[in-house]
Amino acid sequence: MTKEEFIEKAINITSKEDFGKLYDEIVKPIKNTEMTKSGAAALKFLQTKPGELYSAKMIGESLGVGSRSVSGSMRKLVTDGYVEKSGSNPTVYKITNKGINYTFDNN
Repeated sequence: MTKEEFIEKAINITSKEDFGKLYDEIVKPIKNTEMTKSGAAALKFLQTKPGELYSAKMIGESLGVGSRSVSGSMRKLVTDGYVEKSGSNPTVYKITNKGINYTFDNN
């Protein structure tokens, strides 16, 4: 969507419902792609050892953070396709090709 198309849509909004639809169309997809600092740290760590499997506890110990914090970040990384998970008790994570190829801008 161009800037002009966005402005035209925004000008013509007459209800909260229409504004909500515009938000869902434009803002929400951008917001959902953001990576947290914890997620970025975990992904950077996994990029150094592609092919290896790590539990949230192992990643947390390497980063100096708790495994619960890592678990939340890992869920987002899995959802976004940067990491895949397998097993249970403990669940282990492995970086995907998308995660390996991810480049960090301004970090």
